[in-house]
Amino acid sequence: MSVVLFDTVAWGVVNAAGNLLFGRGATVSRFGAGLYDVTLSDGFGVDSNEAMINVSPYSLASTSSAFDVAASSDLVKRFAFFDSTTGALADSEFHFSIERLRLL
Repeated sequence: MSVVLFDTVAWGVVNAAGNLLFGRGATVSRFGAGLYDVTLSDGFGVDSNEAMINVSPYSLASTSSAFDVAASSDLVKRFAFFDSTTGALADSEFHFSIERLRLL
């Protein structure tokens, strides 16, 4: 029988300008409308095969309900938010967590 452990590598609450309001283990940068890079600060990163990434808009004022997550590398995870009405990239406040999965 396998046991799965979750090791939280990073988590945070981010405003639409890309500022990390609360959190640990990462820095955040906004590099275009609706586009954010979350860079892990542990120096090792998380391989896409062992990562569980949770992200969602957190503001009731946000019109962004669709999003995409891409792993630019083991250290950088890219989040893209889209306006739910137009489909265009749109800035959004959001929260995220990145866990490393370990099988025992």
